[in-house]
Amino acid sequence: MHLPVDTLRYIISFLLCSDKVEDISLIAYTSDPSEYRGHPLAITPAPLIPNQQVTHIDEYPIFHGVPSVKRDGDTIVLQADIIATTYYLLSRYDEYESTAPLDVHSRFLPENSLLGKNDLLTTPLLDLYTEMIYRLLNRPKPRRKSHIYLTHDIDMLTRYRRPRGFFGGLYRVIKGINPDPLSTILKSIANRNEDPAYTFPMLQHIDAELPEAEVIYFAKPDNTPIAQLDRPIYSLSSSDFKELANLPIGLHSLYSTCDYPDTLRNQFAAIEQLPNHNTYHRSHYLRILPPTQMNRYSDVGITDDFTLAYASTPGFRLGTARPTHAIDPSTGTLLPLVLHPLTIMDTTLSDPRYLNLSEQESFDVTTSLIDTSLKYEGDINLLFHNTSFKKDSYHCSLYTFIVNYLKSL
Repeated sequence: MHLPVDTLRYIISFLLCSDKVEDISLIAYTSDPSEYRGHPLAITPAPLIPNQQVTHIDEYPIFHGVPSVKRDGDTIVLQADIIATTYYLLSRYDEYESTAPLDVHSRFLPENSLLGKNDLLTTPLLDLYTEMIYRLLNRPKPRRKSHIYLTHDIDMLTRYRRPRGFFGGLYRVIKGINPDPLSTILKSIANRNEDPAYTFPMLQHIDAELPEAEVIYFAKPDNTPIAQLDRPIYSLSSSDFKELANLPIGLHSLYSTCDYPDTLRNQFAAIEQLPNHNTYHRSHYLRILPPTQMNRYSDVGITDDFTLAYASTPGFRLGTARPTHAIDPSTGTLLPLVLHPLTIMDTTLSDPRYLNLSEQESFDVTTSLIDTSLKYEGDINLLFHNTSFKKDSYHCSLYTFIVNYLKSL
């Protein structure tokens, strides 16, 4: 496999958890023994298409090359091409080459991914490879500080305080299909804090229990929506939103962005008008652009993306719990956009279309992922929507438990 020099260097530095020149020189990526000299470890290149069957070196799954370790003089020769596997996962190459059907929201399905097919989605494979490298070299791995991100997507600002929501709520009360009584609707009009969707004071109270975490709110721009699932749209200049405007806010790009990516610039510009905006991004419905179009995000000024996970199942979509740069699989080009893999989303746990778990089951799944991420010094990236904290949901107590769990570690 041939990669641009910058991309190859980056992948080696990612696997080593170090971008120091002296550390990167530990590894030679070659099958030519004459090039081994001065490199304690040589990795033999293999074709980019994964092997038909997964093999192993000890407990480490191998998808490219041969599961063999040998010695040539002072050099350990690893014939398993973990560089190819790293590139394959970080560039989302399986998605790029796939012809499999997408889901109803045009999202790549986890069961069609390399990790999903091999039941390895809850395994941060690339972080295991880092461990394997340092075992082979008999050197201590550089320490990395894990970061915690508590993030909240504002899909709906309020439920009943806008005319459409108010009259829709009344209609559902008349039909007997609204979980909220008429009194809740009327109280919401009088006081935003009574609105079932306006749970931000509660969120801020819980988040404050973990002061070392970075808190991010992702807001939808108030551009004219193109798709029905972009609704409800709220005004970023409304009195209700002004109460939140000083919070750290990134762009929650619209559902329709994947069909009309040229709207990204205007969407980002709308968020830039907020006093405490940042250059972070997450896609609505986790409906991210294809891997060959990720440059569109950085082109408008977005520096960090927090989208990458599968909505239907938890796990490490990129094979890592650590942030990584995006890579264009069509050219091998390293992009400036930093991807922060999403550890868990609230609706993945509870939605009947997805896992449909109980509160205890959700806590067990989430803490297991947290423990795995921290074991390999990865980051924790949690997504809980403000609308999930409604009275018939367990998410308020679940989120409180998780924050307390993180405090205890």
